[in-house]
Amino acid sequence: DMLERSRLPTPTLPLQGGRAGRGLDRFVACAPSPDHVFFKILEERHGVRLIAQTGDDLGARMARAFADVFALGYRQVLVVGTDLPTLPGSAFGEAVTVLATHDVVLGPALDGGYYLIGLRKPSPELFAGIPWSTDQVLPLTQQKAAALGLSIALLPVRRDIDTIDDLMAVIEEFEIGATGNRQGGAPGDRNEPSPQRSSPTASGLSARTAGVLRLLASRLRVHTRRTSKTMKAAASL
Repeated sequence: DMLERSRLPTPTLPLQGGRAGRGLDRFVACAPSPDHVFFKILEERHGVRLIAQTGDDLGARMARAFADVFALGYRQVLVVGTDLPTLPGSAFGEAVTVLATHDVVLGPALDGGYYLIGLRKPSPELFAGIPWSTDQVLPLTQQKAAALGLSIALLPVRRDIDTIDDLMAVIEEFEIGATGNRQGGAPGDRNEPSPQRSSPTASGLSARTAGVLRLLASRLRVHTRRTSKTMKAAASL
């Protein structure tokens, strides 16, 4: 997970070009170890700081990450997942602004969980006894926060990626945003226009992320066509 934190006394953080700017310190909570070569490359290329993920489940890992970073003197901590590549940098600024007047900020996901959680102090109770990967994650977290007397604010609902359908929906949203038009045809349609190239500015994504989405879209369409042909061939036997 990527952790965004501020130790600034001001209620807002500067975001440059729609991405996290110099006002945010960026951490990556790593598993199995921060010493893995993949994370070391991230550290060198992107200037992130690495910490270890520890805990028996997702809740324990998030609670520990919050505790570790608050112990470094940070006043606001945001934790986001790595399965929302289209999350705009402005979401971090909005979350930090909200934390100036609320104890907890949550970014609801369409599946009933959340893609972002921000706190002003460690609150491990929020992560205990949660049935992760269910549609009860968000409502139970809200109930726990209310029981603790913590004020809550919600960000806009977004889709994270847990299934192939989620991935295809995100790709479609990206293509619409990049081209300004809905691509004709369903995934796998032989006459479907190929994704048009767009600049990171037009799509709101980095060139690398945009390229990965295009590649995934292309491969999924090929897979869909092959699967369709196989099913038709089987039906004709």
